[in-house]
Amino acid sequence: MVYKEASELVASLVFAKFAIAIWPIPAIYEHGSEIVWIDRTTKWVFDYPNDLDPLIDRRVRRAIDRAKHATVKNQLVPWKLKPHGVDFDPPADGRHHSTIRKVIIQQLSSNETRAPAYEQMDESYEIYLPGPKGIQSTDYGLLEALVQKHGRMSTAYIVAPKSAGVIQALTTFSQLFYAHTKDGVYSPLAPVAIKDKPKFVHRGVNLDTSRQWYPKAAILKVIDGMAWNKFNRLHFHVTDSQSWPLEVPSMPELALKGAYYKGLYYNTSDVQDIYMYAEDRGIQVIMEIDMPGHTSSIGLAYPALITGQNIQPLWTNTAAQPPSGHLKLNNTNVEDFLTNLFNDVVPRLTPYCKYFHTGGDEVNKNIYLLDEGIKSADQAVIKPYLERFLKHAHGAVRRNGATPFVWEEMVLEWGVDLPKDVIVQTWLGDESVKGAVAKGYRVIAGTYQNWYLDCGNGQWLDFHGNSFYPYNDWCGPKKSWRTMYSYDPVRGLPADQAKLVLGGEVHIWSEQIDEYSIDSTVWPRAGAAGEVLWSGRQDAQGKNRTFPDASPRLAEIRERMVNWGIAASPIMQLWCHQHDGDCQFPNTS
Repeated sequence: MVYKEASELVASLVFAKFAIAIWPIPAIYEHGSEIVWIDRTTKWVFDYPNDLDPLIDRRVRRAIDRAKHATVKNQLVPWKLKPHGVDFDPPADGRHHSTIRKVIIQQLSSNETRAPAYEQMDESYEIYLPGPKGIQSTDYGLLEALVQKHGRMSTAYIVAPKSAGVIQALTTFSQLFYAHTKDGVYSPLAPVAIKDKPKFVHRGVNLDTSRQWYPKAAILKVIDGMAWNKFNRLHFHVTDSQSWPLEVPSMPELALKGAYYKGLYYNTSDVQDIYMYAEDRGIQVIMEIDMPGHTSSIGLAYPALITGQNIQPLWTNTAAQPPSGHLKLNNTNVEDFLTNLFNDVVPRLTPYCKYFHTGGDEVNKNIYLLDEGIKSADQAVIKPYLERFLKHAHGAVRRNGATPFVWEEMVLEWGVDLPKDVIVQTWLGDESVKGAVAKGYRVIAGTYQNWYLDCGNGQWLDFHGNSFYPYNDWCGPKKSWRTMYSYDPVRGLPADQAKLVLGGEVHIWSEQIDEYSIDSTVWPRAGAAGEVLWSGRQDAQGKNRTFPDASPRLAEIRERMVNWGIAASPIMQLWCHQHDGDCQFPNTS
């Protein structure tokens, strides 16, 4: 799709300096100030190529049903976001003449696969919402053709090349409307023209389901929040040292012995449900089974595969946190285990996603003194065996149709020479991003200094005495939404290296987060990163987006999330929302 300058799009629209309401902010968004209504009699029509895959057809139709419900049946009354004491409802009389009668959803192409690779993705879309006088511009050829076919009056248009764009457009469309306090649903912004596409192809949330148990319903709720903030990757960090909550049918003892309690694991049906639920919302799930470190839970079922299993009390010599335990490196039984594991797990996932994360962070050298096949803490001695381990693991992943991810330590700390199609995930800061792209790897960014949602809760370890007072955690303070909004995954990179950054992830490490606290911990802070990843840290003029522009829009998406059942935290006191601009710290410079 060819993008024009905003001034060329719809000349008759009233231009606005700042987008109103929508989160994340679209690439091009123009609107007026007239009222249009939508109701349950409005027809939503999906127009698509005749050869569209029936599976994708059904996926889009389910997205349309959700959008209809969110737009018409479960809409927001925006009283918190309006000046105190002001009657913000538009007059309801005469709305028959300004009601949208049809929403035409046009998918242009049938050339898409169920689990597209990054280079195959297209999430772009356009939205045209009519004013009371209908669509005001047809200077774009495609829109002209649609208007000729379906009409100018009382008809809204959503246009996208592929289903991913349709799904993103429907999320945006629902944000154009509000519920009248008495009756009806309206948009005060008509006419509207939006042309939008994401800055980054990977916009992720990393959820750790090993350190706490999350029921499937809690994971699906995270996916809901992600979809409303235009994230498109759930990083499913399913196992770790603490537990193994994943059924592997060929090795049932892993979950039976590795789960916290009987039945507290994700069976194959649960995993399929999670992947399909995410797929319906334009999200791919990338599972991670971290290795060779963070694997102590394997030792509960297969103790002979693990070295340094739960060393106490001096676990600090052999692990980043308890319990200690790494997979042995120079061991054919471990290799056989990995072959069986990936042959079992990966084929069930690749219909939905062609990527699989093999971890690789925080590998401890000291623990390999205890490995009978290594007996050394010398990195130079360990490295060849680590390379052999990864070659074997990644070979099994690839034979089952997936491309591997690794954490940054594999290439930056250990210097393992991996094929350049391996995707490197960084977490230690800008220098890590620079180091990985300099080596030619594609990168997923997300520094702990900005995008770790668990930081700032204080230590979860117990201590003897007061020597660690005031018991701060390692990555505090808490990362506010402004801290998260300030991070640019490609800052400091030349253009040729920036293009290797596929995007980024926010991280939910679960030492002190569980199903009961996750909503308020994650949302709406994660949404700040969601806008950076969708819209970019800078605007079209190359200037950093400002907090005064972002905060009212983030406040609104927070209210919409609460309305949709997500217990997101407020971002400031309610008085500030009702007195727009009055809660800015004075600029005395």
